[in-house]
Amino acid sequence: MKDSKPSDFTRREFMKTTGYVAFSTVVAGSVLGITNPAWAAKKSIIVGMTQEPVNFNPLLYVNSGTEEVPEACMFDALWDMNHLGEFIPNLAVKVPTLENGGISS
Repeated sequence: MKDSKPSDFTRREFMKTTGYVAFSTVVAGSVLGITNPAWAAKKSIIVGMTQEPVNFNPLLYVNSGTEEVPEACMFDALWDMNHLGEFIPNLAVKVPTLENGGISS
């Protein structure tokens, strides 16, 4: 059996070549006027998790880590409470009360 010779391509050369390719790709994209793809539009939210949620029904959550992320993103409350116990707007523009005319008497 022949002895296998290690490659002459070192780690340093690999990193240098990878850097050149990445830099060239960025420069070529900016010179050619390539814009962001449709999936990267500002209206999109991309969330990366190490494990997928079991379900998206907030009534069936067991409050494991992965299920709290979509719950916080999709099922947030219209208002929240501050440290004084007062209602403050969260997703709503204002909290309807008798004082501001949002609730009729």
